[in-house]
Amino acid sequence: MKILVIFTGGTIGSTTKGKWTSLDGGTNFALIEGYLDNHSENIELVTRSPYSILSENITAAQFNLLTHSVLEALGEDFDGIIVTHGTDTLQYSAAALSAALPDLKVPIVLVSSNYPLSYEATNGHINFEAAVEYIKQGKAPCVVAAYKNSRDSFVTYHLGDRIYSHLENDDALYSLGLDPYGKYEKGVITLYDEAPAPAGQNKEVTLVENPGITVITATPADGYAYALEGVKAVILRPYHSGTLNTASPALKAFCQKAKEQGVALYTLSAGLEADYDSTSVFAQYGIKVLPRTTFPTAYMKLWQEISEKE
Repeated sequence: MKILVIFTGGTIGSTTKGKWTSLDGGTNFALIEGYLDNHSENIELVTRSPYSILSENITAAQFNLLTHSVLEALGEDFDGIIVTHGTDTLQYSAAALSAALPDLKVPIVLVSSNYPLSYEATNGHINFEAAVEYIKQGKAPCVVAAYKNSRDSFVTYHLGDRIYSHLENDDALYSLGLDPYGKYEKGVITLYDEAPAPAGQNKEVTLVENPGITVITATPADGYAYALEGVKAVILRPYHSGTLNTASPALKAFCQKAKEQGVALYTLSAGLEADYDSTSVFAQYGIKVLPRTTFPTAYMKLWQEISEKE
């Protein structure tokens, strides 16, 4: 079996010296050696590193490099691809790869780490093991993230386009509707759902550096005094029930200004059987409600759509 491991940096590729955690290329080999030292099966792990950054610094350049590297590898003789990534923006890269690669023949598994690999509390090694096992056991070819939350005894598998943004001060990963794809525990993989069916052809979308997307998170008493020069689209991140303060004159005036300036307005659906009446004016305000999804997936799809029009 031959697996490609694409290193991109992040905490899983870092060490801590003093009070700072920073990138350290040597940890890439520590991850590989740590796995091989504890597993005797005949697996060839090929490594590449198109870039190395702390994931909070990711830009269009790195998203484009990652998609290109994975597409290139899909044309080679690998049984699967593992991407090591920082936790801060793993959801965005997973969503970008899911959108660009809807028709896969081999799995792509993203892994990250809550602490550098030298820390006793790190989950990096078990996340990597879960990624290798997913490929080794011939599970469905799709984009998946493997991550062990601190409170769990197992590693959870998340479909790449169903991962929520992180909660504040919490490094845990959760799937849309708290409905993960599966888990890995003590060598056993349990999948709760079928893999998504192919939904199109793989394509390499070159993301533009500045897509002109403004994100406004719903908060009480927001005056909506946001400039729209150079803005192509606004995502209004709603409260958990999919609501916005549509009783606010400020929001109504902002939406009118966006309409006059040709700026598209979007918000996310909560997927409720019955919406609150505060959402009944969304269409009147020019706010398009996106199908139920996670914010990272909505953001990356919108970025890709804007880029394809450039």
